[in-house]
Amino acid sequence: MVALLCLAPAVLILLPSCIVLAPAMLPTAVAIYVDRSRDKSLALSVGTLNFCGALVFLIELWMLGHDLKAAFHVLTSLFGWLSAFAGAALGWVIYLTMPVLVARVSAARQRIRLAELRALQSELVEEWGPAVAESRSADESR
Repeated sequence: MVALLCLAPAVLILLPSCIVLAPAMLPTAVAIYVDRSRDKSLALSVGTLNFCGALVFLIELWMLGHDLKAAFHVLTSLFGWLSAFAGAALGWVIYLTMPVLVARVSAARQRIRLAELRALQSELVEEWGPAVAESRSADESR
């Protein structure tokens, strides 16, 4: 409640910016609603890139004078809408492709490590003989 009371004057002062950002950031609102995970990684990736795209709107608004007339004029800019929604779409692409990319990199690192261990094992076999590579069951080792 205190945060809302503190934000109310800021919204009034920055009303044209809020009028422009509210519709431009709708993809972020959808991502927040859809994302049920604890860390909100979807909302984070979509939100940050959506805001970067919405900056086109804000910069144009600030250059035109930051008043209500300029805010409604800026909202008619097709390039601004394209920029805001393209940023949000890029956030979705990053969210959907990163798990696959991380899994592939992890699998590649595991294959490299396995090859290193096999090379080390062959060096040990050459140095200590084939008995080093033999596996024993837990009952035989006692």
